[in-house]
Formats: sequence, structure tokens, C-alpha cells
Amino acid sequence: MNKGDDIYALHNFEFLAITFAKMAAQGRTVDIDTVIGNMDETHRKWFTERYQHWLAISRQESQ
Repeated sequence: MNKGDDIYALHNFEFLAITFAKMAAQGRTVDIDTVIGNMDETHRKWFTERYQHWLAISRQESQ
């Protein structure tokens, strides 16, 4: 995988973190453990941090 592919993968994961966070803030059930279940530890940690970040923002926006 070249560097250009890495940046697209990062954007895709960021998009997913935002989407799942917005869904959770709307009251939809999101099983984040299932989402991150097949990720390696590095990606799991990164994704969970980004998801929590966007979840906090989404909850603030919905108030």
C-alpha cells in the first residue's frame, strides 16, 4: 500500500467513526465492539478515540 492509499483509508475510518457516533447520538444502537472486533490493536485504539471524540461532539450538537 502506498502513502496515497493510507490517507484514503484514514479518511474512510474517520468517516465511519463520525457516522457511528452520529447514529449513537441519535439513539440508535451501535455495537462499537463489533465494529472494531477485527481491527488490530493500533487501529482499534485509534478508531475508539475518534469515535469517542465525535460522539461527544454529536451529543453536544443534539442538545
